[in-house]
Amino acid sequence: MIDAGAKGAGVPDFFFSTPFWSGFFGMAMAALLGGVCFGFPASLFAGGNNRSLLVAIFIGALVAMSIGMTALLIRTMTPVETRAEGYERDRTLLGGVLAILIFVPAMWFAFPHVLNFMILLDQNAYRPFTTNT
Repeated sequence: MIDAGAKGAGVPDFFFSTPFWSGFFGMAMAALLGGVCFGFPASLFAGGNNRSLLVAIFIGALVAMSIGMTALLIRTMTPVETRAEGYERDRTLLGGVLAILIFVPAMWFAFPHVLNFMILLDQNAYRPFTTNT
């Protein structure tokens, strides 16, 4: 459906619906909480260095998003009472899919840059700023 009202001509109205954004931000929060709740404890068991921390956060975010997407798919495939409820579930699923399509490549491309920054911070922690006087 296309809404040509105040939101702009030709913009699909599901981008402005609450279920779409609840799916999007729900998947983003799943990635964040999965990365933090799985990443920090797992990195401590893996040696506690920067590389193991980032790998564990990345894996935790992917696992949490896959669990969240499975839940959205199961919810979408269950029978509905009305057609509007089915549209609402479809919009929630689309929001989750869009979040995965944005966040997984973003994490993948940001990973080496964040790792290099953490290594630089780690090196500077052991070598405080001094002057050559």
